[in-house]
Amino acid sequence: MQHYLNAIITAPIDDGGRLLTPTTGIPRRSPISPFLAALYLTPLDQAFDPHPGVFYLRFMD
Repeated sequence: MQHYLNAIITAPIDDGGRLLTPTTGIPRRSPISPFLAALYLTPLDQAFDPHPGVFYLRFMD
């Protein structure tokens, strides 16, 4: 799984005809971005779970 994540995160980006290889972060519009965001925010979701009177909504696209 780590191999596939690394392949997606470090895939070259087309910048108007130039291929750039990212060295940090996750490229914008990457298909993996929403998945990683959901994974990162799961503890926050769980922190709100025991509080039924608190309205909590998260949106990702």
